[in-house]
Amino acid sequence: MDISAVYINTYKYDFPFARICIASIRYWYPNIPIFLIKDMGAGPFDTSLVETKLNVGVFDTNGKSFGWGFGKFEPLFREVKEGFLFMDADTVMVGPVLDKLKELPTEFIVDQEDTPMEKVINLYYHPENIRTLFADFTFPGYCFNTGQWAGTSGILKRSDFDELVTWDPTPSLKFPEVFKQADQGVFNFIIHKKELGKELTVAKEHIMIWPENGKGDFIDLNAIENKSDAFPFIIHWAGMKKDRLNDFPRADILNFFRNYYYSIVGDSYRKYDNFSFLVHRLKTKTGLFR
Repeated sequence: MDISAVYINTYKYDFPFARICIASIRYWYPNIPIFLIKDMGAGPFDTSLVETKLNVGVFDTNGKSFGWGFGKFEPLFREVKEGFLFMDADTVMVGPVLDKLKELPTEFIVDQEDTPMEKVINLYYHPENIRTLFADFTFPGYCFNTGQWAGTSGILKRSDFDELVTWDPTPSLKFPEVFKQADQGVFNFIIHKKELGKELTVAKEHIMIWPENGKGDFIDLNAIENKSDAFPFIIHWAGMKKDRLNDFPRADILNFFRNYYYSIVGDSYRKYDNFSFLVHRLKTKTGLFR
């Protein structure tokens, strides 16, 4: 899959994390176009430094508020057919992921995960309840976390989601009793439905590392420092609520890319950096943002 750009969904309270994400991408791919999907639901925030110093663009969404996760759909609706990688703000690239993905001849690439039925029901959608809406639907046997995936624009349209999502004034689920985790259940279902209808192709590949309970301990920071290709993955701190950067598992990796960020923009900017994760996580608990 030829990936031409990387998109990052971010808002006011997770942008400190997004800066680290951007730095990690630039570490591996100095020239790949990066675009921010700026969700303005919590108010405006300044991204000019990353725009100028790290060559980052802002995807034109007309200053919209997307709430929990729906902004990540916007690159899909471009008319041009172009491959891209999407990443949540609370992720970092710890190896040359794009090199790994380009070997897969497909239109979408999602994380290959162990998805027992209990997890499917709690995090995505209930395969039996979905039949009340789509009687002929057959569950394909897998689901994926929507914090990191590769897609192709110009295949899915906003209208493909219209039965399930109300777009204005802020995107919301029409059937929250069926679909879970805001964008996550709906996106999984749309991909499943279109794949089953042979309207798009999907590859499952091990992309995401969730570092809770030591699951990210195998990643060697020295290998990252030496730009080894040993770990072509994305670490995703999904759902983790910590007050400080150093409280997160694999904070050493976060700090490595944080320092890389300041090596580019200038160390003098550290004085403006309080990394107020407590404020961000309190906002997260309201349910408006993930």
